[in-house]
Amino acid sequence: MGTFTNEERTTLYRAFLDVTKRGHYLSSEIDLVFKLLSPTADKATYYRSILFQAIRYNDFDGAVKGVYDEVCNPEKMYMTEWMREALVRSLGENFDGFISHSLTNAPVFIRVNILKTTASVLVSQLSSFNASVVNKECILIGSPYGLFRSDAFAHGYFEQQDINSQRVTESLNVGIGMRVVDACAGSGGKTLHIAARMKNRGTLVALDIDPHRLEVLHERAIRAGIDNIDKRQVSSTKVIKRIEGTADRVLIDAPCTGTGVLRRNPDILYHLSERSLDTLLTLQKDILRRNALIAKPGGRIVYAVCSVLAEEGEQQVHGFLENNGEFVLAEEWKTLPGDNGGDGFYCAVITRSVRA
Repeated sequence: MGTFTNEERTTLYRAFLDVTKRGHYLSSEIDLVFKLLSPTADKATYYRSILFQAIRYNDFDGAVKGVYDEVCNPEKMYMTEWMREALVRSLGENFDGFISHSLTNAPVFIRVNILKTTASVLVSQLSSFNASVVNKECILIGSPYGLFRSDAFAHGYFEQQDINSQRVTESLNVGIGMRVVDACAGSGGKTLHIAARMKNRGTLVALDIDPHRLEVLHERAIRAGIDNIDKRQVSSTKVIKRIEGTADRVLIDAPCTGTGVLRRNPDILYHLSERSLDTLLTLQKDILRRNALIAKPGGRIVYAVCSVLAEEGEQQVHGFLENNGEFVLAEEWKTLPGDNGGDGFYCAVITRSVRA
């Protein structure tokens, strides 16, 4: 598998340049490569490996020559000095382990749609993908190529979701009949998990600023057999103010740097700058402040980021609590890439005090 045609090399090199020089996303470029070259399963795995190595080390020729095959070389990993310093400040003695894990391939976890099937039934249906049960909602996939063209996916029996991402939803502790708000729903990965845990009963309000992402959520909900989601575009702050004090549970899955998912998205390091981090920190602070007020007294808020930077996690939450006395930290946890096999997350469970 170590030789390329001119077409293959040209296509892969263009994808490498589009990511490293032109700001494109790696996932989109891989999709385009597959579309242009129509590879076999083995070739697709090889193409993907070449691009991941090339982007992790910013070295296309080295990746093609196999320099990084079966190698983890933290010293040669592409990273700006300011990001390295930020990670060292946050991780301390865990920095070296974080870098090493970030240079490995992430496992593929899927979440079982408990509204339609069980883990034991689904793992049997997905046996050709080397599937194994992790828990009643989580399955590990050993051979993922073609997984999302399977009948099981078409029927809404599962969604791809990291095991530690699933833990964020679990921390929300939703129940049947509750009123729940997902404040940064996006295309709905955690929204659908919440709905399944609510047994598709109660009201689940999905907020997002992007109407396209909400449309994707709508399509995914149909496939999953879920109909209790009320989708609302956040076109102004009035949308949030109208529902203040109404929710039993609020999930704030805030936009972040994504440093906890570098294994899956090594292109992240080409998109980030000190200025973009500052912008994100301001945005996170505003999102947490505004959306925490959606919880009713006695309600629970979960703030989460797939980042290992303290500025985006514990510092953001503790700063909020210092300035908002009616909110109390009930629990917080964080993971590094590789913990439980999953990604890096910070998660805080906050309660809103009951007024006297």
